[in-house]
Amino acid sequence: MFAKINKWLKNNESGFTLIELMVVVVILGILAAVIIPQFSNSTDKARAARAKAELRSMQNAIEVYYLEYNASPAAADLVDEIGYDPTAKNDPWGNSYQDGTSDSLLYFYSQGPDTTDGGDDIASNDL
Repeated sequence: MFAKINKWLKNNESGFTLIELMVVVVILGILAAVIIPQFSNSTDKARAARAKAELRSMQNAIEVYYLEYNASPAAADLVDEIGYDPTAKNDPWGNSYQDGTSDSLLYFYSQGPDTTDGGDDIASNDL
């Protein structure tokens, strides 16, 4: 069987034409143009999900403090009393997590991909 294939290949030594190769390259380029932006969107979603998970952890630390001391903590209290320093971490975009208060309750937030306050911020008290 292989002998027949080898004989056929030797008799028909024509290769791909330049046009056929160009068509393949164009098709691969179109596929890449369609697929690559979808991966970029997935990366943004993954970063936002990571930030939300880390902020949930920070919110849990606030709640643990509240349950132990029956008071809302300041950011320094979390470090001093339960050994948790949420501001030591960076968010998925490389910025420090920020802390704030709302109705005298501590919360943490990430400034999001635009790295400025407002707009796409993700806050622990919104989760």
